[in-house]
Amino acid sequence: MKKSFKRINFKNMKIFKGISNNKHIRKMLNLLSSVTKKLSVKIPVLNVLAVIVIMVVVGSVISTSTRAVVTNMVKKEIAYVATINAKNIEAYLENMNVITKNLAFSATRLQNFNDNEVEKLLLEDLKQAVSDEKVYSAYYAFEPDKFLEDTSKGLSYRVFKNNGNISTEIKNDYEDYRTGVYYAPTKAFKQAYITEPYRLALSNGQEAWLITLSTPILDSKGEFIGVANCDILSEDIVSLNYEKGEYKNSFGYVMTENGTYIAHTQDNEKVGAVLYAGKKVEKESIKAIKGAEIQLIEGINPDTKRESLYMHIPLNISNADIKWASIFVVDKNEALYAVDNITKLMFLISGFGIIILAVFSIMVLRKSLMPITSIVQRAERMGQGQLKNVSEKSISSNDEIGKLWNIFNETNSILEGYIFEISCILNYISEGNLDVQLKTEYRGDFIQIRESLIKIITSLNDTILEIMNTSEEVFVGAGQISQGSQLLSCQTSIQTASIEKIVDSIQNISKNMKESSDNAKKTNELSNYANVIMTKGKEQMENMVEIMNQIFQTSEDIKSVVKEIDEIAFQTNILAINAAIEAAHAGENGKGFSVVASEVRSLSEKSAKAAKYTEEMLENSNLIIKKGINEADIMAEILKDLLNKSVEINNSIEQISLASECQKFEINETATSIEEISAAINVNSATAQESAAASEELIAQAQLLKNLVNKFVLKRNNLETDMV
Repeated sequence: MKKSFKRINFKNMKIFKGISNNKHIRKMLNLLSSVTKKLSVKIPVLNVLAVIVIMVVVGSVISTSTRAVVTNMVKKEIAYVATINAKNIEAYLENMNVITKNLAFSATRLQNFNDNEVEKLLLEDLKQAVSDEKVYSAYYAFEPDKFLEDTSKGLSYRVFKNNGNISTEIKNDYEDYRTGVYYAPTKAFKQAYITEPYRLALSNGQEAWLITLSTPILDSKGEFIGVANCDILSEDIVSLNYEKGEYKNSFGYVMTENGTYIAHTQDNEKVGAVLYAGKKVEKESIKAIKGAEIQLIEGINPDTKRESLYMHIPLNISNADIKWASIFVVDKNEALYAVDNITKLMFLISGFGIIILAVFSIMVLRKSLMPITSIVQRAERMGQGQLKNVSEKSISSNDEIGKLWNIFNETNSILEGYIFEISCILNYISEGNLDVQLKTEYRGDFIQIRESLIKIITSLNDTILEIMNTSEEVFVGAGQISQGSQLLSCQTSIQTASIEKIVDSIQNISKNMKESSDNAKKTNELSNYANVIMTKGKEQMENMVEIMNQIFQTSEDIKSVVKEIDEIAFQTNILAINAAIEAAHAGENGKGFSVVASEVRSLSEKSAKAAKYTEEMLENSNLIIKKGINEADIMAEILKDLLNKSVEINNSIEQISLASECQKFEINETATSIEEISAAINVNSATAQESAAASEELIAQAQLLKNLVNKFVLKRNNLETDMV
């Protein structure tokens, strides 16, 4: 019984491990997990599966335990029924022993009676014994000349049942019974003895299996004088109120340790046969009988080919020289029918319990987890940037999901407020209005966003204000450059006219010098006239030198202004780049400001190019002016010499002819130089005109920059006060 229970327990432990590590169950769980990722579906399904697994495991364990308990109860019941049958057989055999002992005692007591009385009393005792319905026959067998005299061939009295009647036999057949299975062992050991079944031909011609219980008859000296026997039919053994319990297919038999069938309730033909102990169950059965153990053996019934339970109960028979046992056989399926019903009932109850628990779990969990769907939808809208409140069912639960829903609503409202204010501010900035304030209280990491917005607004205000001031200065400087360029152009025109007059004068002097050799008087007059003209030419040349110095100084001033314009363009370009970066940071709302920054940068590049071009022109103009100043200085010196010469001409007319040739040569050189000066002045005039045109363009660009910057509305108070 213990081995059977352990085996069932081990089997169920394997079932438990198989359920927990079953690949199909894990595949089913993975499939269900991949079907949907909604917690409102996945958690109830997984919960139900877990409940099913737990219920199956618990049901299996309980079923196994219950089966083991009920099986033990069934085995105890089988043992109880088998014990009752064994006790009945023991009682029956003991009763037969008592009968034989009484017969032996009676024979001992009647030994001293006369022969007629003894025979009569012995037959009465035998008939009294046979009157018991379980006794087939009673029998006395005596030693020759021991019990009665003149009985050399022995003496036997036998009373038996014959077709409902009682018959009597008196024989002198010592030679027949002295070697009998009931006589010889009893004589040899002088103790009671019970035989194994043996066949006997009955008076009706049939054969039956008999069992004989023998008791030795001893005289007063203890010497063996005969036996008292009681014969019973083997079939009567299993008809002694033999219990079958509630098992319809049960049967029983009595067997000796030698494997001889004493009686069999199902197959009377096996009585007297010897069991062939070739199979495991038969070997264990013989072993149990020899060991006189109460043992339950499981095995295949060789007749029915079905699993059967063999309960062995040893029989305590005092006068048997070999061990007997009563075996009660029950069909295992029939014996465990109640166990199977209980197991099925438990699985049925477990199934109903699983269904009810699954439905309840799904209803409760789906109701509890349903708000998660709304929370996920709200989170998805938040992830898509949709923060406007949408009419949804409110969640009034006080659990963690309800708190999570309230936190989502509060977070959504806060983010919506933040984004609304930031959008308004960026719209104002895109429209050029920088006079904005942040009024919402920002929390946590959003404080950095608020501070960054304040820094951006402050930086833009400062930058645009600086651009406005710079554009104003550029506008004023461009106006000054324009005025200087126009003045330079006018002065250059005047210089050109003066140089033309000087050229004409030199040409006239050249003509006069040619005529001086022909007419000294005329030369004297011309010399006086030349003296006057030279004096004026000297004054004019000095004026021209002074004007050219002024032009040079003005070119230097223009150069400084152009450098300032170049620096302004450079600063403007940097500001435009910074503005473009800030516009890129502003994203979609900073596109308008990005356009403004691009225009400012374009104007800066044009201003830089114009300033560069003006600077290059001024450099060329300065070189030419320097060369003109040098030539004018030379011309001033020449005119001074001419003036001195004209004084000397007045004193010495005679030397005019000789000096005329030299003067002619010098005048030609002077004319050439003046022509070069005239050309340089023409170039300066053209450069001045170009500078004036560039200055006009610079004024126009500065005015455009000023107009663009004036579109911005700047804050007039401290931005740090807006952090409230």
